[in-house]
Amino acid sequence: MPQLDLVSFLSQYFWLLVAFIIFYFYLYKTFLPKMYRIYSVREKLIHKSGESSETELQLSSGSHQASQKKHQLMHSVLSNVQQAIQARIDDQENWKNEQRKQVIEKSFGKVYSSFKKAVLLQSLSQWIVLKFAAPFIYAPAASKSPALTKKLENIDNFESALLASSNVYLPVNFLKKKKKGLKKKQKRKKKEA
Repeated sequence: MPQLDLVSFLSQYFWLLVAFIIFYFYLYKTFLPKMYRIYSVREKLIHKSGESSETELQLSSGSHQASQKKHQLMHSVLSNVQQAIQARIDDQENWKNEQRKQVIEKSFGKVYSSFKKAVLLQSLSQWIVLKFAAPFIYAPAASKSPALTKKLENIDNFESALLASSNVYLPVNFLKKKKKGLKKKQKRKKKEA
């Protein structure tokens, strides 16, 4: 290893010594005078502050008032900024809602109006059917099938039986008469028994 070679020790000591001397003079000429000035200014300020404690109290009370004014000013500025931001947010929400309504009206306006017309016509036709045509329900299967009418005589609830059977439509008046007739028969059976 060349670092541990005995022949090169003298040159290594020499260059190390030269480097340290250069470094020392560099610190002595540049950094030490700056540090000396800083320490001397600090000492002067300390001596002056001891002599002028009254001016220090005045400065501290003035700085306290200034800090209070600064805090008040910052509070008012922050509240104004918060109000402005909230106003912009509200404006943005209003604009967004208006744009949404316009888009819905433009894109779905025709579809919505045709849907409303269709629902109106459907409900009107259902109302007409229920109002005028419901008492005249036609029952071709019941009139042709005496077995079905016999079954219906034995059942208490005609409507549920009719709903359960397929293709059977009876007049509403016929159902009412059958119900009354069955109730009378049941009463007679109860009296006889």
